Amino acid sequence: MITRLPPSLEALHGHFEEFFAGPASEAATRAVRTACDGSRLRELRRKGSVDAPLIGFLQQLEDVPDPKARAWLGLHLLRERRRAPEVAAVAAAPLGRRVAFLGVVAVALLLAGVVGTILSIRMGWTNARSRSEPPRPVRLVFRTGIEADLDRQIRVRRRIGEILVSAPQRGEALWKVLGDSGDGLLLQTMLAVDDEPHDSGQVPFAWSRSPLWDSTALAVRRDLPVIESAARRMGVSPRLVALPAICEQLRRAESFREAYKKFFTSFVPLSNVSVGVTGIKPESLDRLLPFCDSLDRALIDSVPVETIRRRLQEPDHAWSYLYAALYMKCILRQWREAGVDLSQRPEIVMTVYNLGVNRCPPRPDPLAGGAVFTIDGVEHSFGSFAREFYWSGLLYPQLPF
Repeated sequence: MITRLPPSLEALHGHFEEFFAGPASEAATRAVRTACDGSRLRELRRKGSVDAPLIGFLQQLEDVPDPKARAWLGLHLLRERRRAPEVAAVAAAPLGRRVAFLGVVAVALLLAGVVGTILSIRMGWTNARSRSEPPRPVRLVFRTGIEADLDRQIRVRRRIGEILVSAPQRGEALWKVLGDSGDGLLLQTMLAVDDEPHDSGQVPFAWSRSPLWDSTALAVRRDLPVIESAARRMGVSPRLVALPAICEQLRRAESFREAYKKFFTSFVPLSNVSVGVTGIKPESLDRLLPFCDSLDRALIDSVPVETIRRRLQEPDHAWSYLYAALYMKCILRQWREAGVDLSQRPEIVMTVYNLGVNRCPPRPDPLAGGAVFTIDGVEHSFGSFAREFYWSGLLYPQLPF
């Protein structure tokens, strides 16, 4: 036997069960949807409803940000409330009345003598009734799946809430990713990188709190149109295309702080060979030819080095990002043909980009590295910083994955 819920919750329980068992009627679907999107609760509040059980139940769902998680939680809560055996509540009342009756009898019998009381006890008239309950079968597979999924979703949302408090920009980015792609591998990877141990005294993504990063982010936003154009032409992620410029400019800022205030608007030369905001060496582009598509070869094949150098120095940075995107595309292709997938390894792509394809041939167990630069006293390599920025979610959705 089960505990009957108040009428409004009992009806809602039936709708939830029908909805998840499927196929659900239009009424059940509407009932579950309005319960999970908050419209039912708003309607009850607007009308001044006094249905406290239903309002309390809907308020519990209101605390969960994701509608899907609300639906699972609603089904779980309603089932839990109906699980208590009704017989326990029924048996409690006769037992209470019996104890009270025996109390009165005891007082009366006290006047008649102790003998009557002792006789009552020996005859067992005061003993309470008991019985053994048969075991109830539990649908472990079904309930375990629901509860495991619900528990994971709640943990993910709680973790994002914690990040929102300590790092609002990253927390907002995580919420956007959750809304756009759901609670999948992308979000799990981002949270895993966030939870990785850091050196003593360091906080995760400490560089994101530096004024240096704020200036860099502002400059990247100004270049978004040309970043998106280059990414679209080469068929690679805009987030990946932006990595060389971000790493290069942060590295340059360590030695050229005054000039850095104007980076991306005028070229600050680092050496005689590294050119443009994405730090490309024009002479190195010839090494990409074996991995270029036929349409891309025209960008570097038979093009004079000085022409490429002038392109990389143009103030709108379109050529800089286009050549960076081409470089990324060739790295991905070179390693893919060697049997190594770098589509989710931005730290390796950036390491090869920084050191050169001739110095970093494909291997099954690559390590991140590259040039080292410092932000607020903390050292980063091109590869390690690329990994942190890529999975931090910062500048999302402007720079999609």
